[in-house]
Amino acid sequence: MSRTVHDPGLRAVARVRGVREQDSRLGLQHALRDLQLRTAELARLEEAMASYDGAAHGDMARFAAIRQALLMLRHAITDARTSVEAARSVALDAHSRWSADKARLGAVEGLLELRADRSEEHTSELQSPMYLVCRLLLE
Repeated sequence: MSRTVHDPGLRAVARVRGVREQDSRLGLQHALRDLQLRTAELARLEEAMASYDGAAHGDMARFAAIRQALLMLRHAITDARTSVEAARSVALDAHSRWSADKARLGAVEGLLELRADRSEEHTSELQSPMYLVCRLLLE
């Protein structure tokens, strides 16, 4: 049995809270996906760094080219680590926002349910034989 509350203000608040919760959930999913992509990129760069052979074979030009490539890779890894930390911070913030929106939505839904329970109690009291007899006597 579905209980409805005829409180348009509270129902509007519930709809708004529901939309906010959905938006913050989508934001959290996006932030987690971004964190996953940035972490994978960092792992790829670190794997590339680890794959370089420590011994330099060949002439001085080859050594200079390898050195330059390793320096660029080191800078890319530093940037990727910074990017991962920023994405982690955004994901944590998105999670806290979603948790707060979810709690607020639950509170409003709880109020709606409480009012529906009270409405049912009031309706059943109005339909009781004792109430009908009292009303007839008053008229």
